[in-house]
This record gives sequence, C-alpha cells and structure tokens, in this order.
Amino acid sequence: MDDIKTQLLKTCREMMDALAGDPGDEILGAPPKVFYLDFAYMSKSKFRGSRIENPLETYRYQNGSLEKVEPGTAGNTKPIRGSYFSGGHFAAAIDKKNKYAYIGFQLGPRFGRGFRYKIVTGKEGNTLADKEKLWMS
Repeated sequence: MDDIKTQLLKTCREMMDALAGDPGDEILGAPPKVFYLDFAYMSKSKFRGSRIENPLETYRYQNGSLEKVEPGTAGNTKPIRGSYFSGGHFAAAIDKKNKYAYIGFQLGPRFGRGFRYKIVTGKEGNTLADKEKLWMS
C-alpha cells in the first residue's frame, strides 16, 4: 500500500498548498500556513476527524514542503484571528481490509472536512478513486 500512501500524502500536500495560499478575508481571517499531518493504517471506526491517536508517522508542512517530525507532534491549535487556528492539522489513513483511504483536516474550531476514497486495484497498481465527503464543520 505504499502507492496509496504516496497518493494520500500528495493529495494532502495539494490541499495544504491551496489553503496556505488563500489570503483569507476580513471576517474569517487567514487560514494557517503551517500544518501537521498524521498517518496510520486503520479502519474507519478508529479514524476520527483530523487526529490520529497513535500515528505511525507525522509530517510538518511549511512553505510548500512536507518533512517528517516526531510521530504525534501536534502543533498549535490556539485561535489567532477569526475562525482559524495558528496551525492546521491533517490526518490520513489507509484501511487495508476494506480498501478505503481517509483524509480529514481541522483548520479552526469550526472549520474542517473529512473525505473517503475507494482504493482501486488495476494493471498500474493501486489508485484512489470516488472521493466522498464524509463530514464538514
């Protein structure tokens, strides 16, 4: 499932690039520019939102790049201005048994999203397909 992990990390990075590039507005403020991303293998029943209790890996995103940090590093979740935390948090998980992958993120106390992807096996290997929004705050 390394191919799916690579695709999940790429998808998260693309989301982070878009969010970090958003200048925000007067009412909501600006989205964070720094994000932490937890990764693990787990089922949906154990995947909760944007945090993974015992991640296998954690990455820090800043200035367009992801680098590994100590697993479980949380970042700052204190609101700065408007609706956002000073740092956002992502989680990505692969459910090998049921062939699903998950991404969730939280950027503020009332700003987050969660998605599920089917893992499809083909001639070229495994790919993510059929993105479905699971939750939104």
